[in-house]
Amino acid sequence: MKSFIQTWLKGEAKEQETGVVELTRATFKEVTMDRSKDVFVQVYESGCGACRAMKPLWAQLGRRYLKDPSVIIAQLDLPKHPVLPKIEVYPDLLLYPKSVKHPPKKYKGKHDLGMIQKFLEEGIKKKGAAPAKKKADPDDEL
Repeated sequence: MKSFIQTWLKGEAKEQETGVVELTRATFKEVTMDRSKDVFVQVYESGCGACRAMKPLWAQLGRRYLKDPSVIIAQLDLPKHPVLPKIEVYPDLLLYPKSVKHPPKKYKGKHDLGMIQKFLEEGIKKKGAAPAKKKADPDDEL
């Protein structure tokens, strides 16, 4: 902690990488339809309070999968990049597993990191595969 404060006081502190990919109209299809990746997308609207509240949770999830090249944690500002039909309630969480890209699997639970990660892990599990290991997250130590 002391070293971080010294780094911050020197003006050398850097924002922690979130691992979250920001999708646009130009990149949405290419990223979500990549059959070599499991892609989990938070569809949001920038003025939405629930979406702003979800931002730290989504960043934490992104950091957990940052070193896993087979999983992409992404987000899409739908009003700014209208590539999906209009949704009624923001945020909407859509999983595009590499096995079946269409239709995406929709998360319908609480905005809880553990529940969301469980949904992701169950959605990308392969038959006969060992359970995925939980990724270490520096935020868990705070």
